[in-house]
Amino acid sequence: MMSVSSDRLMVYEDGIFSRSTTSCVLPSMEQDDILLTFCNFVLAAGEIKRKRKEAEVTPVKRRKSHKVTFTTTTTYEFNLAYNGSAVPLERGPPIGLAWTHVSKKIAPIVMDDSKQTNNVNKLAPHERIILLQRLKHSHEEIASFTQEASEVRESRRETKVEWLRERRQKSS
Repeated sequence: MMSVSSDRLMVYEDGIFSRSTTSCVLPSMEQDDILLTFCNFVLAAGEIKRKRKEAEVTPVKRRKSHKVTFTTTTTYEFNLAYNGSAVPLERGPPIGLAWTHVSKKIAPIVMDDSKQTNNVNKLAPHERIILLQRLKHSHEEIASFTQEASEVRESRRETKVEWLRERRQKSS
């Protein structure tokens, strides 16, 4: 066992140094190791002070704020169609957008004080069926769409339950 005391330096066995007026007992370090550690600390002390001063003096660079403005808006319009990726949360066949747009409009942006709402208009299951009938889908096709959507919803529920179960097991 070896004890190192200094009015300026304290050496811990895990290699952490701090300035102190107390002593430290080093059970596993040899005298040469302590001397080497002490010398490395003293030699690096000036470098550490210099780096701290440089870090404190260096002003923080502030980025110039940028503004983005838009002058026109482009609107693409799509017809409704059967869309397997638009599975409803509850029941019924999926209705989504057709693959290609039917029109494109470019207009200047008018600053209007009236607030626009971005609500999603959810359709009831019977409204979706009526829309698919208007799109000339047969009853058999609509029943098939509804069955596929039901299978997708069930698969999503099972995945969510499995994920929650795994999450609980990891946390406990």
